Amino acid sequence: MQLTDKQKKYGLIAIGVIVIGTGAYYIYQKTKSASPGAAASDPTGNGTVTNPTLPTQTFNPARIADDLYNAMKSSGYASFLNPNERDQIFKALESVKTEAQFQQVSDKFGLKSYNTTYGNQINFNPFSSLPLKPLKVWLETELEYEDYFRLKKKYPNKL
Repeated sequence: MQLTDKQKKYGLIAIGVIVIGTGAYYIYQKTKSASPGAAASDPTGNGTVTNPTLPTQTFNPARIADDLYNAMKSSGYASFLNPNERDQIFKALESVKTEAQFQQVSDKFGLKSYNTTYGNQINFNPFSSLPLKPLKVWLETELEYEDYFRLKKKYPNKL
C-alpha cells in the first residue's frame, strides 16, 4: 500500500503533535513537582504542612496481624529455602516499635489453628482440629533461630 502525499503530511503532523504533547507533559510534571509548596498541603488549615507523596508508616495492629497471618499461613517455614516469607514477616513488623505495640498486634492476631510440626494449617487428621496457637508460637516455629532471636531481642518480654 502506497501512502499519498496528503497521508504522509497528516502522519507527520500527528507524530509531531504526539512528540510535542508528550514533551510538554513531562516538562509540566517536572516543574509541578519542583515548585516549592506544590507537593505540600495543609488539609486542616492549622499550619501543619504534610507531604502526601511521602509514604507514612502508621501503626495499625489489625492490618499488621493480617499481614503476618497471610505471610505465615502457607505451607513451610520462613528459612533460606523460603526467604520471601521471612521478608514478609519482617516487613509487616517494621512499624512495630515497642513491646506495647507488639502486644497489640499479638492480641489482634489472637489464637489461630496451626500445625507446629509442618509449619502450616494443614490438618492430616480429619477427626480432630488443629490446636489454636498465639502469634509467639507461630513466629517461633516459622522463623529460623537467628531471626526469631532478633525479634526476641526487640520484644524481650513478649516473645
